[in-house]
Amino acid sequence: MAEKTETGRFFNQSWASILVALFGGGVYLWQAWIYAHTQVSVLDEGLYLLKGYLFATGRYTPFQDYGPWTNHMPFSFLVPGYFQVWFGPGLRTGRMLAIALGILFLIAFWIVARRFGGQWWAAAAVWAAALNPAVIKIYSGMTSQVLVSCLLMWVFVLTLGEGRSRWQVFLGAFLAGLLPLTRLNLFPLLPLLLLYLAWEHGWQTGLESAAAGLIAFVGGHALFWPGILRLWAGWLPAGLTPFLDPWRLQDGGAGLWLPDIAFWPRVVSFFEGLRYHFLGLLGALTAWFLGFRLHGKVSRFTEFKAFIFLSVFFAVMLVAHIWAALLHDYCVFCFSSYLSFFGFTGFLILVLALSNWRAADGPIGGKWVWLLIILIMVGIGFSLYKSSYRIPALDAVSLRRLLSIPVPRISEGRLRSGTVPLLLLLENKTGYSLKNFVAFSHIFAVVVVGIFGTFLVLLLFRLAEKHHPLFLKTSNYPLSASVLLAFLTFGFFITPTSILGGGRTFYDCGPDTLAAYEQAGAHLAEVIPPGVQVYWKGGKQLAVLTYIADAEFFPPQFNLVYSYRDGGNPDDLERFGLWNESLDRRWVTEADYLLLAERAYTGWLQDYIKSSPFDEMPSTRPPNPCRPETAIRIYRRTP
Repeated sequence: MAEKTETGRFFNQSWASILVALFGGGVYLWQAWIYAHTQVSVLDEGLYLLKGYLFATGRYTPFQDYGPWTNHMPFSFLVPGYFQVWFGPGLRTGRMLAIALGILFLIAFWIVARRFGGQWWAAAAVWAAALNPAVIKIYSGMTSQVLVSCLLMWVFVLTLGEGRSRWQVFLGAFLAGLLPLTRLNLFPLLPLLLLYLAWEHGWQTGLESAAAGLIAFVGGHALFWPGILRLWAGWLPAGLTPFLDPWRLQDGGAGLWLPDIAFWPRVVSFFEGLRYHFLGLLGALTAWFLGFRLHGKVSRFTEFKAFIFLSVFFAVMLVAHIWAALLHDYCVFCFSSYLSFFGFTGFLILVLALSNWRAADGPIGGKWVWLLIILIMVGIGFSLYKSSYRIPALDAVSLRRLLSIPVPRISEGRLRSGTVPLLLLLENKTGYSLKNFVAFSHIFAVVVVGIFGTFLVLLLFRLAEKHHPLFLKTSNYPLSASVLLAFLTFGFFITPTSILGGGRTFYDCGPDTLAAYEQAGAHLAEVIPPGVQVYWKGGKQLAVLTYIADAEFFPPQFNLVYSYRDGGNPDDLERFGLWNESLDRRWVTEADYLLLAERAYTGWLQDYIKSSPFDEMPSTRPPNPCRPETAIRIYRRTP
């Protein structure tokens, strides 16, 4: 009894939960710092930093004719741009900003979870983020995901739940109006939030909040009017919005980036998103299985309204991004990064559901819960095999070695003399190759791990509640609910492993990549004087150009193949921030310096350089130290 009393006292102390949350925040910060120094910079990060700095310094304005292609809403560029104006241009400033935004997101996440679930749910929310390397890697680079997630979570802090003051509600609505000006895909938030505020606080407050949100939304559009209509013209159907035709490219040729993605890679992308956002996606699904019970309390009704709002918002965003990524060809494998904008909302839905659910309300889910678990694990196993990361012990070499054991020969159902390797026997009898067995082994291993782990956690639940009654009393729950909660808990603890969040390794690089980018950028700044005209074909290492941002560029080149068109009117293309071969050949003749990746030094460009007065200067060190071919070759035009 004394042991139970001491345990109860510990869990009832608010300082204990705060210490646990602070420790989780420290784990998050430690990982973010490491990833900020060791992750390769993606093209989007370089674009946000470079375009943002050029916009913030007044060299260009968003949506300017003959300027950079403003392919996203302006604040996603201007926020990192102004921070570089204040703290110096370069990748380090961008990544330190990303870390700061990640910590602000974590604080807001803790506040909302604490408001709806209490101290320990708040600590669990912090650890849900801290145990997820995949999301921390995304949030430690200066892309729009971490900025949007931070703003979104603070909107929730300011607007959700009872006891919100009027200034908080208005400020939250104002931020919600700014979010679509950061990323257009967050547009559904504002109308849904305004409906929630009217429901929660009454129509008068709802109308006043709508005014605050619309001031931000309309005022932001006014700042960039009318050029901002180019983005809306790209999203809205041309047949329904002919009035936007002046902001549509009429003779734009054909895009070169036209991938043709088969069905199974789309399945892989979906389950990759589930792996990296397991607690958010499965948390929301679990909450919807469990449901929300009111019990007649006013506070419960307030939380019920928050549960409905978050559920509708999460479902709308999920469906919209499945449509955008998985049902189109442009960026199928962007699904997991798209989920990073709003994925942790699913965990808040879970907190609301579990804080207001009662086991006595009846059974849920039934036998379909087990089928759901097996389906999820099969999908995860399949995505592990098809993705760039695979379980090392189950690769082709290891499996071939394992299946090389000799077994008796079997022919026509009878044993024959001699032996054959087990792999050869299986291939002959089944018609499957080693590649198939590798896939089966991944799927089988993950299914076994998932089922065994769920049973293990369920057993631990039963043991814990007998000895420490503060624990969740799953024995009172319908079995299907207990199994689903055990599966989710198991996923919580294995999130850092390669099966889930630890499997995002494509951009990992052991050496200090941040220092490598700075060394390459310093070398460019040393050899390229201000004001000269620079031609860029240096690949996706675009962040190095932030160190020579006082040079002159051909802005349509920044987006590489994604802004390239086959054919089209050159002047119209350049006016919209796009380019084609005709512009490419013209620009190279106007440039004072050429910056090329090794793979770009080929074809007509190589012939032009050899036949023209260029001096090749010492190349930079590889910005990506794990790929020597990313070194940038420098050619200076001689008089």
